[in-house]
Amino acid sequence: MIRDGFPMNVVIYTGLVKILSRSEAFNEAFRLLDLAISEAIRPDLLLYNAILKIASQKGKIGVLELIVEKMHRLKIQPDPSTCRHVFSAYADNGFHSTAMEALQVMSLRMISEEDDILEEYRLKYENLMLDEESDAESEIVGIFKDSPDLVVSLLNLRWYAILVSPPCWLPDQSPWAKRLSSNYTARLGG
Repeated sequence: MIRDGFPMNVVIYTGLVKILSRSEAFNEAFRLLDLAISEAIRPDLLLYNAILKIASQKGKIGVLELIVEKMHRLKIQPDPSTCRHVFSAYADNGFHSTAMEALQVMSLRMISEEDDILEEYRLKYENLMLDEESDAESEIVGIFKDSPDLVVSLLNLRWYAILVSPPCWLPDQSPWAKRLSSNYTARLGG
């Protein structure tokens, strides 16, 4: 393609990475993803979600974790689909507590990658999320009706608080996030 004058772009890389992922050639998909990034082509969330969906369906949790950490390092915020793929991968493989912890971290990252912004949300909405009244969900939906991703994020955090404990608003302090970071660094050789 390059020899015939077709410059590589995000659409071409996305197609190739999807094909490799469907064939379970994840190492080659990672290399291609890294090549795109090295050529200043920034893969979008749709590409990452496509890989996460395939990894989730095939039970490839290691692949899923590498993609989640790569997204975090590139400051690509997850969306509800990202959360669903990550949560489902763990839950479908019997890792229920890890699924909940991952849901908490991914939901916080949906709000922001910045700790100070997360702190603002904690101060403003934590009481609403912990409210035991049955209309708390409706109130959350009402406040953020123009921001569906934010609604999903806050409802996920509310459900996490109800089922597990109040969320830690510093996602990088999560044992799950720390493990992903450590594994990613080790994979890159330090």
